[in-house]
Amino acid sequence: MMNFGKATLRTVALGTALLALPLFLAPHSFDANAAASSVAVVVNKNPITSSDIAKRVAFLKLQRQKGDLNKLAREQMIDEALKRAEIARMRMSVSTEAVDASFARFAASNKMNPTRLTQILSQSGVHAEHLKEFIAVQLTWS
Repeated sequence: MMNFGKATLRTVALGTALLALPLFLAPHSFDANAAASSVAVVVNKNPITSSDIAKRVAFLKLQRQKGDLNKLAREQMIDEALKRAEIARMRMSVSTEAVDASFARFAASNKMNPTRLTQILSQSGVHAEHLKEFIAVQLTWS
């Protein structure tokens, strides 16, 4: 049996109390963070979070899609995850340069530069990386 001194036990107890303190001081912030990043669905051992789905919903709104956007976003994210798995299995890829060029063409077709497109996407709750991941799957899959 291990024998710890009182000072060691006090240090461990204090450390444990300090680690647990935020749970008692701000329980709602932890609940909000957990909800924001909860796993909504798992596809081939890859999680799709509620945050991923929310970003896709924002992306669909930018596209002026109609209907049940949460359902559509979820279906698209599942489909994309399946495509990504097949792309990886087939060892297919697309270059970063090709994705960036497509992103720039998309921006130009909407009469803006990539920096402005990134700003607009961010303001709408969609990060440029989300769109670029979407583009990468589309370019590789087609």
